[in-house]
Order: sequence, then structure tokens, then C-alpha cells
Amino acid sequence: MTSSMAVPVRNPADRLLHALAQLSAAPIPRELITPALVAPPRDLSQSAIDRALDQLRRHHLVTARSTVKVHPLARQVVRLMARPAPADWALGIENALIGFTLDRLAQTSSPDPVLPLLVPHLVRLTMIDAWHSYRAVRALLNSLADRLRRHGDTDAAVTVLRRILKANELRYSATHPRASRCRRNLAAALQELGRHREAARLHRATYDIRRRTLGADHPHTLRSQRDHADALPVLGRHRKAAELYRAELETRAQREDHPNTLDTRTRLATALHALGRYEEAADLHRAVLTVRRRTRGERHPSTLRARVDLAVTLDALGRTGEAAELRGEDHRST
Repeated sequence: MTSSMAVPVRNPADRLLHALAQLSAAPIPRELITPALVAPPRDLSQSAIDRALDQLRRHHLVTARSTVKVHPLARQVVRLMARPAPADWALGIENALIGFTLDRLAQTSSPDPVLPLLVPHLVRLTMIDAWHSYRAVRALLNSLADRLRRHGDTDAAVTVLRRILKANELRYSATHPRASRCRRNLAAALQELGRHREAARLHRATYDIRRRTLGADHPHTLRSQRDHADALPVLGRHRKAAELYRAELETRAQREDHPNTLDTRTRLATALHALGRYEEAADLHRAVLTVRRRTRGERHPSTLRARVDLAVTLDALGRTGEAAELRGEDHRST
């Protein structure tokens, strides 16, 4: 059906219904329904919008409480009769939704119950080719996902990140750097939810893609290799994690006091400890502690952590006297 068959929209209720029908089928925050949302010319006041919404409610075309939902059949008919949506409508709705979301994000750093309600409508913007601000919407969705994670609504953040990933894969490709970055963010959110197997699969996918496209020694590949290794111990896959950490050390081939070297050696030692290979783990922890003492000093937090790591492994070896001596350095009053 072409745009020439679009139904003319004249009265405020019709104009409002056509605007609402272009959004997602999910509940629409009542605060979003303003004159800015309605197709031009925007000659309507907020009171006119409120009256139009009440009219739609009385005709059972929408339900309207704290949120608004368009009747599924009404949405389907409106979209069919106005396909494709006129460009000025699409741009107006897009600008209104983006502007409203930005305002909500800027108003407060505290949890905002309206923000999760905006997610499906922002997601819909990424699915419509005629709507223009893909980059702006993607950046906004990332900001929204970060806000949701900071305030503990990680489930909602996962929904947002999945949609961003899918949109990036469709618009670019699964191997595009934007898709890889989003895949990593999604994996981190899944780990926060305890969904470690899903997270590990995503980290593995990103690692495989970057190794194939960038090479094994590229910094981004090595970062993904570390992410993949870090996701494995909680699944009991300590042997594979140790292999990846050891391979990272060999690939990087950095000096012994480099932060990456020290960090990876500590991770490798932890994996070896979990495998019962305590002597190897102790040797690595001792090497890290030696460097930490030389470069950071005895009382630096990283040195204290290295002492504790070595003490735990010495305990596992039955060398409790050495372990106690290490702990005594940290707890002289005991």
C-alpha cells in the first residue's frame, strides 16, 4: 500500500492516534504525550492533546491511565492506512522521543520509573529505515542502559543492549567493531545477573571475531581473550581459563613489571590454584609479589593483595608458617 492511500488526518484525536500508532505496542508514558509528538503542523495545546486522548479512550481506541496503550487492531489499521509513514511525521515523532528521553536523563541521577518505559519505543526507532537519527538513538540507548545498570535494573539494561546489538548487526555486520563493543557490554550485564553461560558465549564470539579480523596480537583481541578467560572460572572451566591466560602472556610478551603482565599472572595463578596446581600458583604469586614490593612498596594495596594471594596458596600447600608470616606483615597487631 502506498502513501497515496494514506488516510487524511484532520482532527486532534486522529492526529494523536496516528502518532501513538507509530510507537511500539508497549505502554507509552503519559508524560510523553505532548504536542511535540503529534505530526505537524503542531498547532495543538496540551489541553487539546488531553481532550483528544480522552476522546480516544472513550471510543476504546486506547487505554489511558499512568501509561497509554493503543488497541492492537486500531494500531494495525492506522499503520496499514498510513504506510509508509510520512517523513515529517517520522522525524517529528523521532525528535520528540529523543528529546523527551534526553530531558529525563538530565533531570536527575536517581532512578526514574519512566526511563524503562521508553526503551521499546526507542528500540522501534532503530527498526525503521525512514527514521534518520540512528547514531543518536544508539548513543541514547547506550546511555539509558548504563543508567539502568547503575540503578540495579539490569534486566531492563539487558533488553536494551540486546536490541542495540541486533540493530548494529543488521545495519553493519556481526563482525563490525560497534557490534563487538555492544556484545561485550551485553555480556557484562548478563554476568551481573548471574547468567554466566550466556555471557561466556558472547565473550567467546567476540574473541573469535576479533582474532579472525584483527589478528591474535591486536590489543582488542587480547582484551576479548581476557574477557573470555575471566568468564570461565565461575563455570568451573579453570583449565581453559589457564590456557587463555598463558597464551595471553606469551602473545603480549611484555616486561615483567607491566600492569598487564602482573594482572594476567595473578589470574593465571588463581586458575592454577583452582586446578590444585599449588606449586605453580605459588611461584606466580611470589613473582608478582616481588615486583609489587619493588615498584609499589610494602604498604601499597596491590602489594597487600599479592601477599594475601600468596598466603592462601601457601596454606593450600600446608606451608602455614610462611603463610602466617605473610599475613603477619599485614596484621602486625595480631
